[in-house]
Amino acid sequence: MFVKAFRVKSNSALRGSESRKLRTDISTAFPKLSAEQLSCLLPGKRELAVLRVIDHHRQILTVYLVAGEPAFFVSSGRIVPTVYTLWKVPDLLPTLTTWPPVLTRLAGGADLMLPGVVIPPGGLPVLKPNELCSVHLVENRAPVAVGVTLMSSENMLAVSMRGRGVNILHTMSDHLWASGPKSSPPLLPLVEPEQPIATSDEEVCGANDEAGICVVENGEGGAMATSLEEQSEGDWYEDERLKKPGCKEEDQESEVQQEEDHHEIKEEVENQGEEESGEAVDSMTQEQHDWLLLQCCLHTLKSRIGPEDLPLAVATFYGNYIIPSCPKDTKVDIKRSSYKKLSRFMSSLQRRGLLQVKEITRGVQTITSVAWTHPEKGAVLSRVEVREVITRYVKENDLVDRSNQSLVCVDPVLCDCLLDKEERPNCTSLRWDMLFSRCMKRLNVCHKVVFPGRKEEIRKGAVVPIEVTVARRGGNKKVTLVRNLELFGVDLEAFGRLLQRRAQASITSNLVPGQRSLSQLQVQGNQVALLSTLLVGEYKIPSKYITGLEAAIKGKK
Repeated sequence: MFVKAFRVKSNSALRGSESRKLRTDISTAFPKLSAEQLSCLLPGKRELAVLRVIDHHRQILTVYLVAGEPAFFVSSGRIVPTVYTLWKVPDLLPTLTTWPPVLTRLAGGADLMLPGVVIPPGGLPVLKPNELCSVHLVENRAPVAVGVTLMSSENMLAVSMRGRGVNILHTMSDHLWASGPKSSPPLLPLVEPEQPIATSDEEVCGANDEAGICVVENGEGGAMATSLEEQSEGDWYEDERLKKPGCKEEDQESEVQQEEDHHEIKEEVENQGEEESGEAVDSMTQEQHDWLLLQCCLHTLKSRIGPEDLPLAVATFYGNYIIPSCPKDTKVDIKRSSYKKLSRFMSSLQRRGLLQVKEITRGVQTITSVAWTHPEKGAVLSRVEVREVITRYVKENDLVDRSNQSLVCVDPVLCDCLLDKEERPNCTSLRWDMLFSRCMKRLNVCHKVVFPGRKEEIRKGAVVPIEVTVARRGGNKKVTLVRNLELFGVDLEAFGRLLQRRAQASITSNLVPGQRSLSQLQVQGNQVALLSTLLVGEYKIPSKYITGLEAAIKGKK
C-alpha cells in the first residue's frame, strides 16, 4: 500500500471531538488495549494530526499522526496500527514469525508466503480470515510489518503451509515508515504466546513433514520450522540492523557509532558463518570469491532495489541484499576476496560506472545513485537457455508434482514471478507449458544484429522490419517510401545513389514523421520490385524482415 511514494493532499490538526472519536474507534477496534496503553499511544499533551494522502493507485487514504509520527491509518474502513505503534504495544495484534531475508520481499510489495513463516514450538496462533496480524523476525518480537490474513491458521496447516498467507499493508522501510523518524525497531525478547494455539505440536510436525518443512534446533533446545527453500546459512543474522534496540531521540547514539556497532556485529556473524560453512568456503579460490561477489551485486542492482530505495547505506546494501543473493550452498565473504574490505569493493563498482558512493555522514558510506541501464547488468538468453534455466530450477528444488509429472508445484519464488494477485490464493501448480510461456512473457525481448566485419549489436525489443510502401502525391503520381534501413546497417546515402541509378528516377530523403533519428527515402513510381531485388538479392536481408513487397507491379502474361 505504501511501497511507492504518496502525495499529501491535506494536513490538519484534530479537533477535540475528532480526537475523542478516534480514541473511541481505537478502543472498539482493539479491545485488548488497556486505558494506560491507549493513553500512551494517544497522549493528550501531544498534538494529534490527520493526513489525507493519495497513493500510487490514486486512492485517498487517512493517516493519523502523533507528534509527527504515523500511528494509525485507515484501510478498507478499518483502523490499522503502524510499526511505530506496534513497537510500543507489540502484543496488540496476533503475530507471525519470518526470516530477515523475507522482509526485503515484503518491503518490495510482496505478500507473506506461507513457506516463509517460521512455526514456533507452540504452533501457530489462532487466526481467522481477514484478520489483522503483525509479522516479526526470528529472535526479535518487535513487529516489522502488518497485514490482513488470507486464510485461517487451520487452513494454513491444511494446505501444508503453501501459498499466500498474509496480504501485507505496511512494512518497516516503506514510505509510510519513512515519513516518520525512521527509527529501528527495539530489541524485544521472544516469549511464549499467551493466545490459544491453533494445533498441537504433533499435528504441526505432521503437517510440516508433508509440506517439506525442515525442523532445526534452536539454542534453547526447542524447535523452529522453516521452509527448505527459504533456509540458508546465515539467514538468521543477515539483517542485524533490525535487531538493534530502539531508544528515544535524546538517548540515541550518533550515526557513526551505530555504524561501527553494526560492523562489529557483522564481523562476529561472518566469523561464525565461516566456522559453520567450513569446507564450502575454503574450497573457493580468491578469483571465485571476486566473481561471486560481483554477480550477487549485479543481481541486487538488477532486480532487488530501485530508485525509491536510494540513498542506501553501504552496510545495509551488503548485509540485507548482497549476502541473501548468494546461491544455495555458497557464501560470499568480502575478506576472502581480493578486495578484503567493503569500501574497496564499492570503489571498484564506482570505477566501473555501476553506482556512485558518497560519505553523507562522517564515516558512513552511502549509495546515492545507480546506473540502471549499465551494460554489465544485462544478460541475454535464448529461448532454449531460458527453458534450461527453468528446468534446472524446478529439478533442483524438487518442484515436480509426484502424483502428476506434467505439473510443477508453485513455490514462493515462482508465485511472486508468475502469478497475478488474484491467482495466488488458489493456484498451487502449473503445467510445464504454462510455466515456460509465463516466464517468456515476463522477460524483456531483445534481438541481435550481426554486420559483416563489425561487432554484433544487442538491441532491446523485437526486430523492427524495413517498411516499403507505395503512396500517392500531388497530381495522383505514385511514389515509393522506404524506412528503417539504418536499423539494418544500410548506408542511406550510398543506397540512395544506387537506387536512383537503377530506377532512373529522382530520390529525396527526409525524416520519418514523429522520429528524430530515422530517415526515409522517397523515389518516384512504384519501385517495390526493384527494392526487393536490391535488399534481398544484393544486401542479403531476409525477406521476412521486409514488409510491403507484395505491392510490387506484377509482369504481364
